[in-house]
Amino acid sequence: MAIVTNQIIKDLYNKYRSIEVTFNKEVIKSTGLQPKKVFLKLKEGPHACLLYATSLESARILVSLTDTMVSNIIEEEPNISLRLSFLRDDQPKPVELNFFIQGRLSNFTKYSANQPDLYFSTLTYSTRPPDDLIEILGFLLEANVNATKRKEDRVLVTADSMKKLDLGSKNCVLLVDSLPRKGILRDLSFSGAKVIVPGNAKFLINKAAELKIINSKGEYISIEGQILRFEEVQGRRDLAAIAIHFPLEALPLAYKVMINNFLLKR
Repeated sequence: MAIVTNQIIKDLYNKYRSIEVTFNKEVIKSTGLQPKKVFLKLKEGPHACLLYATSLESARILVSLTDTMVSNIIEEEPNISLRLSFLRDDQPKPVELNFFIQGRLSNFTKYSANQPDLYFSTLTYSTRPPDDLIEILGFLLEANVNATKRKEDRVLVTADSMKKLDLGSKNCVLLVDSLPRKGILRDLSFSGAKVIVPGNAKFLINKAAELKIINSKGEYISIEGQILRFEEVQGRRDLAAIAIHFPLEALPLAYKVMINNFLLKR
């Protein structure tokens, strides 16, 4: 991650403070949220809850409460703290970020008739959240914005850029007609990639393709797209460089974050 200054935090907060992020599996993995370590701090002690979504102004949670607890919260606990925990994949070892955010719990809506004690509720933050949360959510939302705004910015894959991308290898796999083909990454962008593959690439034009790249943790990231064109590799008739287009809606969050983090480090 790039060096994050106070001005960057301020800008991220002002731009994205009211935009809500829903914590589905993809977002949980990308942010490093530790769901089992999220809880409300009530008078009687910690109370487990599920973080459904949050902005930089409020959070929506799923929590099990009795009618008596709901009444006590409304009447006697105007300020409640939400404890969040994230595991950031820093080098040389991961760093756990834990913090509390104070707010007021309201809008108690029963989840279902079959589970009368389970509520959706809103915690409206009474203070600006910690810088760590602003950074985590801000850069996530910035990646979505830049996927459109900077979709044509291309990253030449070199030994240096691989470190900034957290890319594990230049080698990749291209799936066309369910057949895997080994390739070498030449460049990457939000809108596409250029990949060197062996053989005659003429028959690949206009075909749907799935590109599999590997990050520095050894995890595969798959991006669906379409092969647009190819060009010969100078001095190598047995190789071709093919251009793949990625539609915005097909981009996985992990890939958007990868490209965005590189752009921040440039």
